[in-house]
Amino acid sequence: MARGGRDPNFEPVIGIDLGTSFCCLAICQGYNDVEIIVADEGKRTTPSYVGFSDSECMVGAAARRYAGMSPSNCIFEVKRLMGRSFLEKSVQDDARMWPFQVVPGPNGEALVRVPSVPGRDFRPEDISAELLKKMKGLAESYAGRSIRKAVITVPAYFSDLQRQATKAAGSLAGLEVMRLMSEPTAAAVAYGSRRLMGTNCRGKRILVFDLGGGTFDVSIITVTCDEGLDDDANFKVNAVAGNSHLGGADFDNNVVAFFRNEYARLTRQPLPTDPKTMSKLREAAVEAKHALSFSHFTPIDIEMPGNRELCTTLSRATFEELNRPLFAQCIDVVEEALRGARISKHEISDVVLIGGSSRIPMVQEMLRTYFGKPPLQNMELDEAVAYGAAVQAGMLVSNRCVEVSEVTPLSIGVQLNLQQMGVIIPKNTPLPACGSDEFAAAIDYQTSLSFQIYEGERALCSANRFLGEFEMTGFRPAPADGRPVVKLILQVDPDGLLHARAEPTRFDFGADAVGAEIRGTLHTGDIHRVIADAQASQQTDNEIRAAFQSRLDLRVLTLHLRQNISRMSWLKRRLLGNRVKNTLAWLSEEVRVSPRAEYERRKRKLARFGRLPPTPPPPPPPQAAMIRAQPPFPSPLDDDKVRMTCSAGGFSFRW
Repeated sequence: MARGGRDPNFEPVIGIDLGTSFCCLAICQGYNDVEIIVADEGKRTTPSYVGFSDSECMVGAAARRYAGMSPSNCIFEVKRLMGRSFLEKSVQDDARMWPFQVVPGPNGEALVRVPSVPGRDFRPEDISAELLKKMKGLAESYAGRSIRKAVITVPAYFSDLQRQATKAAGSLAGLEVMRLMSEPTAAAVAYGSRRLMGTNCRGKRILVFDLGGGTFDVSIITVTCDEGLDDDANFKVNAVAGNSHLGGADFDNNVVAFFRNEYARLTRQPLPTDPKTMSKLREAAVEAKHALSFSHFTPIDIEMPGNRELCTTLSRATFEELNRPLFAQCIDVVEEALRGARISKHEISDVVLIGGSSRIPMVQEMLRTYFGKPPLQNMELDEAVAYGAAVQAGMLVSNRCVEVSEVTPLSIGVQLNLQQMGVIIPKNTPLPACGSDEFAAAIDYQTSLSFQIYEGERALCSANRFLGEFEMTGFRPAPADGRPVVKLILQVDPDGLLHARAEPTRFDFGADAVGAEIRGTLHTGDIHRVIADAQASQQTDNEIRAAFQSRLDLRVLTLHLRQNISRMSWLKRRLLGNRVKNTLAWLSEEVRVSPRAEYERRKRKLARFGRLPPTPPPPPPPQAAMIRAQPPFPSPLDDDKVRMTCSAGGFSFRW
């Protein structure tokens, strides 16, 4: 693609790769005029460090140097806290390795406490906003004019809460965030715009392998165009997979653990864990990791408290052995992405590497072995994402059309009875996405319905991530007859942000719904739902889903028999009546799903009295998990309006 000239009437826009370890900035000042901006000290990336002294806030290289003197006042890797709760296991594990303090906020969110700024705890988006302000300032100094608009990249596997936090950080930095763009997609746009995937790219399927400082994403993207790769090329994301808590920082942590064990072995004393010592170990681990990308051995010499020092050697083989489980996870994610796209590894045209941790020789060798060909590395790994984001920003501001179609990284649904995950928008649905479902009242004279919304792939909501809750109230009291009373509609916009609205479907049960957009936060009482005890196997989830299906079959059969009992003989009516009543009572009293065999056993007993017709009736609509009802025969509401209250974890509801 030929480089175009600068247009004095073109409003400069920027693309920002807001990374865990480093940030990168690119600017677009005209059609096809995209450049990486050199940051402080002649570097093309900025360390993602923010430091606070008594008199100033430092960002980038200065903050990283300051971390050696005052580690508890310097924040880094804050991307790992974006949109997360304090109680999450990953947050607790990271907090033990960081020299700064992580504390719970009023709503259970993770906050950062800085001794040099007493009386204030910082949200992760506050720290990220300082990084973005730095990027904005660099761009304005380079362009010589004000910069307002930006495209900011996020990991493809970022949750809704993490995306909302990133967009909030952009607003705090004084930027108009035109789009949140997935990092692998931005890299694909960068490679395409610079013709680095060759010509005749029509129908090419590329796999973008993005292993950064704290997150790991794999995206499978199809490039579509008529002849070669021209300005009208489109990028369609077929599937994404990843781990928002896997990256270079985890490799560093394993090396730090190795240093601690070596120190204990050599001195027969435990290594001190004060912030300054841990900061030294971490810096040494990062330097060793970088050195081992180019050599097979690196010497380690770290000064320790008490006039001691750690002198040893770290080999590439040892580094690879320390991190072998993490490397294996990377290939597992690649295979998950291929399954999501329903293609084989032989159908991948090119493998594109991005992210600093992709430089690790073991990573490249694994990919070469798995795909049978070397991955592409003809663009700087740390710059491709920002470059592609700037290309997209330029296209958006100039109304040119490069279609970038992304997908939902996780399934989104609502909690049903017994914590069943009722998926409404499946994983890998093209954006913008929309899905809906209808819900019935669960008990007689119910006056409200409450919905809890989750994202994730597990069969039970307790193992998925809680997004938010809202409640519809003011229904006219009426007996529950199994007919739907409300329709829940979920939508995901091009930024990957979730919106929801609810509509009553029976006006004899509820009146016209009215309301305004409401935003809320994650509630402390619900945080435990986002924490899974362990990664359950696929087989376990399949067994749970099969049990739920058998439970539904049993309920449908029971309701069918109850509906047709009047046509049976007197003896059958007497025998069946109690069994139907007892089965429905047992189903309503369950607090957790039973084994599938129990539902099948009860179905066999009922099947002796009759079976479903060849074309069975549609199953009854699902019931929302949380039900609130008034005592029998409550007085009608004076205004006969459906009143709604809402609280949600970082997304909006409209009625």
